[in-house]
Amino acid sequence: MRLPLVGGAYKGRSVDASPEDCINLFVDISGEKGSLVNVPGSVEFAQLPEGEVRGLHRFGSHVYAVCGTNLYKVASNGSYVDLGSIGSSSGQVRMADNSPVAGNQIAIADGGALKIYDGSTGTITTTSSVNTDSVVFLDGYFIFNQIGSGAFWWTALYDGADIDALDFASAEGSADNIISIMMDRRQIWLIGEQSAEVWYNSGGNPPFSKFQGGFSHFGCAAKHSLVRMLNGVVWLSRNENGHTIPVAAQGYAPQSLVKDHPQVAYQMGKYGKVDDAFAYAYAYEGHTFYVLTFPTENVTWVFDVETQHWHQRAHIIDSTFPNRERYNCHVFAFDKHLVGDYSNGKIYELSSQYYTQDGTIIPNQRTTTWNKDQEENRIRIRSLQLSGEEGVGGSVFLPYSKNGGHTWSYELERSFGVIGDYNHRAIWRKLGHGREWVFRIIRKADAKTIYTDLIAKEYGET
Repeated sequence: MRLPLVGGAYKGRSVDASPEDCINLFVDISGEKGSLVNVPGSVEFAQLPEGEVRGLHRFGSHVYAVCGTNLYKVASNGSYVDLGSIGSSSGQVRMADNSPVAGNQIAIADGGALKIYDGSTGTITTTSSVNTDSVVFLDGYFIFNQIGSGAFWWTALYDGADIDALDFASAEGSADNIISIMMDRRQIWLIGEQSAEVWYNSGGNPPFSKFQGGFSHFGCAAKHSLVRMLNGVVWLSRNENGHTIPVAAQGYAPQSLVKDHPQVAYQMGKYGKVDDAFAYAYAYEGHTFYVLTFPTENVTWVFDVETQHWHQRAHIIDSTFPNRERYNCHVFAFDKHLVGDYSNGKIYELSSQYYTQDGTIIPNQRTTTWNKDQEENRIRIRSLQLSGEEGVGGSVFLPYSKNGGHTWSYELERSFGVIGDYNHRAIWRKLGHGREWVFRIIRKADAKTIYTDLIAKEYGET
């Protein structure tokens, strides 16, 4: 019998409800049944001085990185120039630019006053603005929030260092504070603690006005979870009912990304701290991923827009697996997906051609749902066969459970075929009998992983 193998990370309130997990594998809808594919690995692209890579931004022909206290200009070959200190040393930063041709400036929001890097003079200026941790660019203006208030501010046209004391407005739909700002389709999304509203450039004085159809009761639980992807806005939301769920705006109406997968909402709802969660989005090889990390909880969740499935990503950190992934931020530049490390100053290139994280194995794991007879009779498994892309080297390991995932066997190792042996199959024999079989497939190899089928044969079955 063919067992359900392809799926996401849907462990429920109890393994009796759902024991499924999916770590470092994502669903690829190709072929008759689809497959599970290993997530991209990474290789070092640049080594900045030791510290947290707090933000990455493409500007002109370079990438600009905030690492530790300083801003760096990184070239396409990975070399860099230290541009100086921004005055803070930790935490995510947001950056925006007003074009290398027009203003030639980068605005940096790091929780203090707005910083402006001037590409013409090579200097960093700390403005006299209010404290801010979110900045966007629209129609010549830098627009930024005021921490702890419902106000947002804007700079002079194409001059981020010029801020008038009267150039601000307040979100009007609700009395909550603005947590984060995003620009999408030439509109400004102001995401508050319990609500969201949309403004636009009306061309008047002041230049910005509220869009009447753009209000919703979906606030923001984590200011750095807000990203733009697929011509829309996605964030970890919270509202007056207390929900903490990822949502994506369809038009101006936020829609839950976990409505079909309540197990994911349940897992996120257990976390003790979510306001430090952060996200990035990227499109790669036919998939668009929303990558959401909860650093305090050491967990990274990923939503695949094309398949509508969730999976988890994890790296070995301090000899512990699963852990959060090491990546802290993302930018697409030099025709590469670049990500910054959370602690060691490295910028990596993501690619499906790599199967390790900078030389460290990226284990992957798939736990199936339970498999049982309708009347819960004992099932005797004569053999279990795992199919996929064999002949790429490395082994696969099988622990199994006969009681629905409550207890597990030791790991049974099988080869997935030495390089070039494409006819090899990983087969485990004489597994015994049980009422609720759950199988866990684990791979710890510097090699491609693609799984397509898991086939069990009972005694007496040919």
